[in-house]
Amino acid sequence: HCQSTDLIHWTGFEALAGYGTGVAVLKEPDGITPVVVDGRYWMVYFPGSGPGSMYLASADATGDLLTWTSAGVILAPTPGTWDANGLWTPSFTLVGDTYYVYYQGSSGAYGWSMGFAKAPAVADGAPVRPDAVTWTRSPLPLVTGSHGWDQGQCADPVLRHFEGTWYLFYTGGVPYKNGFCTSTSPEGPWMQYGQGGPGMGWIPSGTPTAADGMLSLPAGAALVSPATYSPGVALGFRARFDSAPGTAKWGGFIVGNAWPGLLVEATTPTGMGYALYLAAFDGTWHAASLGAPPGEFHVYEDAWVSSTLGRVFVDHAATAAGSLTAGVPAGPLPIEFKNNGDTAHALAVDWVYLRPYAEPEPAASVGAEQPTAAADRPASPTRFAPAMPSPFGASTTLEFSLTRPGAVRLEIFGVDGRLVRTLVRGERDAGVHRLAWDGRDAAGRPLPAGLYFARLVVGGERFTRTVVRLSR
Repeated sequence: HCQSTDLIHWTGFEALAGYGTGVAVLKEPDGITPVVVDGRYWMVYFPGSGPGSMYLASADATGDLLTWTSAGVILAPTPGTWDANGLWTPSFTLVGDTYYVYYQGSSGAYGWSMGFAKAPAVADGAPVRPDAVTWTRSPLPLVTGSHGWDQGQCADPVLRHFEGTWYLFYTGGVPYKNGFCTSTSPEGPWMQYGQGGPGMGWIPSGTPTAADGMLSLPAGAALVSPATYSPGVALGFRARFDSAPGTAKWGGFIVGNAWPGLLVEATTPTGMGYALYLAAFDGTWHAASLGAPPGEFHVYEDAWVSSTLGRVFVDHAATAAGSLTAGVPAGPLPIEFKNNGDTAHALAVDWVYLRPYAEPEPAASVGAEQPTAAADRPASPTRFAPAMPSPFGASTTLEFSLTRPGAVRLEIFGVDGRLVRTLVRGERDAGVHRLAWDGRDAAGRPLPAGLYFARLVVGGERFTRTVVRLSR
């Protein structure tokens, strides 16, 4: 360890018996709270020079932070899981009422990937020391080095928060490069970007052409995102799938013919006629028919809800047009649009966006149309920030901004789609608006712990944020 007053000049270097990563004790103005509980600073570290178990240590907050006491192992490799071969390079922080440890782990199935463990930091309204909690791990890695700039591995995660967006900075690939991924929640889903290799652009193959914001893919051409996306992401796009029987076109969570994948495809599945399908494959073909390709541009949203459920919405429908519970991929995949061999008709894509999947799904959340090159999120004059904190115990704050006056409705829904509370309904001026929700229903009764959805409706636009309530 060493010390600094300006983060430039460091003194007092002293070797320790263990190794550690993370910046739990740096007081940075970026939304990350130093973990100080019961008068002590806390950090997570790993001993030795290789992967193994994670340990917790603390130091007197009133002292010089040079004397640390170990609290023992808090996380160990778990046989049969994504971190079975060891845990490494932790980043420990406190977000609202929850402790998070992001770390890299490995197994034969995933290689070096990144996930997290979390634990409640508050019980009965009082802080809980991190050495007196039960940790829950993500069942799958959230970021894997499956392709792109981080090919081969993802390591050294550091969680940060800036202006409503969560960032996970990390090291990827060999030779090593630094990059990041983003999310609207500290638990993902994470959308990977970064430097090195193709960078942040889409990767073309074949001879795709673009004109007037429209992407045209002739036979054999494809466009692949350099990012990978985990379950919980919705891919929206406006495309024309008309094609000749016996050929295939698709857009979804897949690269080339490398299954598994979840995609909207125009093809002839085994035993079925030529049509448009929500398709997945795990050695067996799984498909939900969406009917005949319309021969014109339609809006589709391929929703990778979870590792066991995929859905597709057509033309901003309020309910899914098709769903699958078998063959849905479990691990992160990039996104591809491809014309797999139709020489008569090109696959035409007008625009595409990505966002976290919401349940219940908004009926119209596309916003302004964008050229495919933007390939990120729909622009909107309205900003709806993530609930802070979330998870929350006593209260959370929802913030939105308007560029002009208008009618606004902000409501809270349960996971069953039932309206439990209306926070605002009426005209609001332009500017930033903040409303607190105390976790109670319209009658003032405390609601049970669990997942809720905050839906903001402004004019013809709808926005949804997830909110997690802890037991009080």
